[in-house]
Amino acid sequence: VIVDIYFYGGWLKAYLPSDIIGEISQILIFRIIFGQVHVIASFITLMDKEYLLTYRKKLFIIAVIAVAVAIWMYFGEAMAFAFILLLRNYHMVLQTVGLSTPLLKYHSPYFEKWKWSVMLYHTLLTIVFFEIYFKFISVPFANNLLLPSLIISIYYSYKVSKNSKTRIGRFYVIGNQFALFTSFLLLRADYGLLLILLDSIIHQLPAFMCYFTHDYNRNLNKNHNFLYRLFFTNAKFGIPLRLAIPTSALLITCLYHEYLRTIPWVLQLMLMANVAHYLIEGVIWRNGTPHRKHLSFG
Repeated sequence: VIVDIYFYGGWLKAYLPSDIIGEISQILIFRIIFGQVHVIASFITLMDKEYLLTYRKKLFIIAVIAVAVAIWMYFGEAMAFAFILLLRNYHMVLQTVGLSTPLLKYHSPYFEKWKWSVMLYHTLLTIVFFEIYFKFISVPFANNLLLPSLIISIYYSYKVSKNSKTRIGRFYVIGNQFALFTSFLLLRADYGLLLILLDSIIHQLPAFMCYFTHDYNRNLNKNHNFLYRLFFTNAKFGIPLRLAIPTSALLITCLYHEYLRTIPWVLQLMLMANVAHYLIEGVIWRNGTPHRKHLSFG
């Protein structure tokens, strides 16, 4: 971005799509990366008898909440949309910040303050982004509070990283904070598409890799997953497990984006799936769950 501004006079910026939601949605690869692939993966990983029995009560509660939010969206779109944005931000922050705990090997007294300062910055960034590019929501003073919230999160990230017991933990915290700083610069320089790309690199792709690694470890010796069984052990259609895992998620995602997303009830179903996904990740990746037996973060 700096090179583009100071050496090329904004050449890249001029060629970036101005209508982010319109023009980008026409490109399949952007639909996949910025879309639903890791959301779909979070449901595929649950196509397992043991997992369904273990999580059944919490999954029922999550389903009720998702349906309630969809009904709320129907009758009060603005407030429900704001709730979904907050829920999305909370789940993203929990993923990025939460991973630092096993990497730091040390629970800093400043950890909670860092987490909530990052949450505040993420929320304000989302509000300002939607206000600039989608003209959808507007919150007074959100734009003015963005930089102070970033500075606060930088301060607490320094406090958290300073006493890390591992080098990788310190670098992880610093790297996350640098990503937040970069997101601020991209927003102020009006590189909206690159801001979305940054979000995908930090959140979407690593999350999908977590599901890939878990599902591979879980089903390597014995195929527990209903869907992978169709691709992996079926004599007629059998393909290697390493291919079956990404193929399943990518095929369903492509099917949705290319043929189903214009159907109103399917769009409503995907809305509920996204809400459920935000809550599911808070359940299956907690310490002591069956999922954590097949994927270590530390």
